[in-house]
Amino acid sequence: MEIAVFRSKPRSLAAIHTLGTKVNFYTAGVLTCVAVLLLACGSKEHEPSEQEWEQKVRGVKTSLITRYNPTEFPPRDFTERKVFTCNLQELLIGQNGKPILFEGFLDDITKDGEQFAVHFTSRLSHDSSDDRTVRFHLKCQYGDVRRLIEKPPKHQRLSKYLFLKGIRKDFLVVCLVTDVKKIVNYTVMGRSSEGSKEVDLEVTSPDTFSVHGKLLEMVRYSDILLDGQERHP
Repeated sequence: MEIAVFRSKPRSLAAIHTLGTKVNFYTAGVLTCVAVLLLACGSKEHEPSEQEWEQKVRGVKTSLITRYNPTEFPPRDFTERKVFTCNLQELLIGQNGKPILFEGFLDDITKDGEQFAVHFTSRLSHDSSDDRTVRFHLKCQYGDVRRLIEKPPKHQRLSKYLFLKGIRKDFLVVCLVTDVKKIVNYTVMGRSSEGSKEVDLEVTSPDTFSVHGKLLEMVRYSDILLDGQERHP
């Protein structure tokens, strides 16, 4: 009996030691998870939330609307109907010089003598599958585009495509329009079936309008979260 008792004690101690080790590992795991969660939450405290971003964007847009009382472009009903040149002329010009507010993608900045111009592409409707566009060519001052010329935005190959699909935002623009014309632009695409030598040609001509005018103000979306001194322009 004494021998039996003598052998049972080491087994109990080993079991207790094993249990203690498991508890220690478990506790360490819990503490590690808690630490990771606290670090993750702490790092996000300094990141602007989507709600904060949207609130700042609304604030900038409201400020532009209050200052200029513009017509917002494009109208909602353009999504469901064909738009003629005369429709755009009446909307963009025929409102006694009322400014226009639109979302544009910056295509180019040009200079003719001492006159600068900034060029944007805008969608004609709010439907992301709609390939109709409006190109704005707006005269401006050097001060309006100086920062962009001195420090051009990074080139991103798909940025314009993402803008036209309503995924990416680029600029909020306020302008006065003086002229509207339609551009005839045909696109030819060849399609063929696998293993076939025949090529079917698909000819498309999406509506594209050219608009000329004067820039009043532009705000780059990526600058909205920055201080006013760092915005373009």
